[in-house]
Amino acid sequence: KTIDSKLIHLDPQANQQVRTKFLHRSHFSSFTYMISKLFAIAMAASSSSSSSSMPVMKLPAQPRIEYDASSKTIQSVETIMNYVTPYTKTPCTRRDASGSDGKLEGLTWDERAVFIQNGRNHQLKLNKNGFQLVSDDKGVENINFYDQKNVVDLYYPHCERLLKKHLGNDDVMVYAFDHNVRTHSKAQNLENNANGASIQNPLGIVHADYTYVSAPTRLQQLAEPPKINDIHRQFLKEGETLLDPAQVQEVLDGKRRFVIVYVWRS
Repeated sequence: KTIDSKLIHLDPQANQQVRTKFLHRSHFSSFTYMISKLFAIAMAASSSSSSSSMPVMKLPAQPRIEYDASSKTIQSVETIMNYVTPYTKTPCTRRDASGSDGKLEGLTWDERAVFIQNGRNHQLKLNKNGFQLVSDDKGVENINFYDQKNVVDLYYPHCERLLKKHLGNDDVMVYAFDHNVRTHSKAQNLENNANGASIQNPLGIVHADYTYVSAPTRLQQLAEPPKINDIHRQFLKEGETLLDPAQVQEVLDGKRRFVIVYVWRS
């Protein structure tokens, strides 16, 4: 399984808006998925086929694997990633009250063979690369990631502390506001988290969750009382907001910067 937690932090020391992702330690299978999500667009090789239905991640019939015998590690592995074709115009999805999305509509897909590189061979840093791999085993031993309340009560504060530690700035404010749990086995059994949140399959498409338009929009939404499918409504009082509206306005006025950070754990 992988758990994907979305956090946001506000930095009063700069005047530009930035977006990035932050990643946890992982076993190689999940690490392959995370690297492909971030970097596959730069390594696309050749087109193979297209499909109008929701694609899944898959390996070639005989994937090429580069193995380093001296370090006993896999250096790269070939896989197939699914890209949107240039013919797509207005994609959409339908979200229910629990926050779960239905199938994507209005899309055609283009399969590309790509090589996923082992990022452990590089000194990748969050501030420079928008990506960082860290070890974080302590403090999560008793968290049940299939229990949504357990994740919100225990894992959200853990991720906030983790981010503050690795962002290296005592002045930043970090707020966890969303998460997904993805796994093949549980999703196939249609199991749900406690409190009714869906456990989802790994998403088999190359995508970005936020754009330069939707990221500031999401920031503004977090300075409003939560909607019915916002998870933070579980721990906020009626009329309370996750973010201070005055601080969000400072971001929009260019007096602060913000970043939406993803924490992945496998």
